Amino acid sequence: MVGGDVCKSAECGKGTCKPSNDSNFGFACQCDDGWKQARPEHDDGLKFLPCVIPNCEFFLEKRLQKLIALCNSVVDCHVYREILCTP
Repeated sequence: MVGGDVCKSAECGKGTCKPSNDSNFGFACQCDDGWKQARPEHDDGLKFLPCVIPNCEFFLEKRLQKLIALCNSVVDCHVYREILCTP
């Protein structure tokens, strides 16, 4: 029997517990943006695992967007672009 009470004791890390009839434990963890579970993406049987693995590509993209916004707000933006883009 699945109900909202199952999520009171569930630990989903950087995610949200959702009651689920498809899980042996009665819940699944839905990860926040930038986080994932330690399971293969195609393995739906392990959706109860907590979201504790950072998605580095997500966080890198967010930081890059912030750097670009900062660069675009600076008068001498070409200097910063040269520093950021020079290997």
